Amino acid sequence: MTDNQKNLKNEGFFTLSGDRVKDYEKEAVFHIIKNSHPVSQKQILGSFNIRPADLSHAIKELLQDGLIQKCPEMTNRYRGRPEIFFQPKHDRLVSLAVYTDSWNFYAIAIDLMGNIIHEDRCSTTPAEHMDELFKKQKDLINRLRTQLPPDSEILGAGISLPGNVDTEKSLWKESHRWPHVCDLDYKKLEKALGIPIVLYRDLDAVLLHELMLVPETKDELVILLHWGLGLGMAFAYRGTIVRSNHGRFGTLGYIQFDPRQKNHVYTGILDRQTSLWKLTKVVRRRFPKVAIDEREFADLIRRDDFNDIPEFKNAIEYVGLALRDICTIFYPDRIFLLSPFAENQKILKQIRTAFVSGHLIDDLQKKIPLSPVANGYRGCIYGSTRAIFENGLRKYLKARY
Repeated sequence: MTDNQKNLKNEGFFTLSGDRVKDYEKEAVFHIIKNSHPVSQKQILGSFNIRPADLSHAIKELLQDGLIQKCPEMTNRYRGRPEIFFQPKHDRLVSLAVYTDSWNFYAIAIDLMGNIIHEDRCSTTPAEHMDELFKKQKDLINRLRTQLPPDSEILGAGISLPGNVDTEKSLWKESHRWPHVCDLDYKKLEKALGIPIVLYRDLDAVLLHELMLVPETKDELVILLHWGLGLGMAFAYRGTIVRSNHGRFGTLGYIQFDPRQKNHVYTGILDRQTSLWKLTKVVRRRFPKVAIDEREFADLIRRDDFNDIPEFKNAIEYVGLALRDICTIFYPDRIFLLSPFAENQKILKQIRTAFVSGHLIDDLQKKIPLSPVANGYRGCIYGSTRAIFENGLRKYLKARY
């Protein structure tokens, strides 16, 4: 089982103290089969304290709903009545995820165990209008649906977006990456597709996935810093993502240090020194065809660490400054770094060195782990669909007997 698959294991909806005993028991039976398959009814009775009649009822309902299936080829080898073994049917319940990386949209269908059933992508340009972006996302999701097993039920779609995202009203309010975006209403997409849609700010979805991977974060203050097209952050307080009522959060690249500078949108000093928009111009002296694309830079950075480019070394120093400023304001217990540059171990070491190079009041940053995020924005797949799976599964695990 992969780490991503482990993340989708249910933590337990029902409790003996607060819910009906039969709901708790049915859920427990499902998880025994899901995590220990193939398993027989007799083996379940040997590992879980439940009345045989209630176990039969629970298994019957799970079979009826298609959450589990029999393994007819497996029987016991001893005398007496043959035992029937059960296994989960992972693709019975499916969630869809849509996320962006640079100017590309990715769409993925995953099953209950986090297995990728199918994925698709499409490219866009900064000049595209909202109706074009709306249609491309709709087409991506519809193409995914045609690739699913016929008896799969789509529980919903988690969509992760950059910029200003109003998750409560399902609005993509604005994005510097796509200047024509203005209050794109995802309730319309939900109606057009006929499935529930949950909206996320992309950095929040990535951070939520990292929290799922590292159980210790449930008691910590955690920062995720993104260094790529811009410089931004997400924040979690004891396992809960902290969101802004304004849609944006932690746009570090726009921070000002000079009160005489008034145009905060275009003159943020951190953005000027660190963004991919600026660094691409410098890198093109060596690689003329390189695009302003984080995945393309991640591939390039594995072959060339840019160590002889002064502008890039300067950018690392500014990222170190941003990390120290984050520590001064939030005093986090842990920092995750989402960046194409952090995928090169030598550059990651330079970023860590820049992080600890300046003194803070108590040199707090020397005690804080700085960990790279693997696979770019792929964490959006799991961060944006966890709640969808939990809500859908809870409905099926409530006992009807």
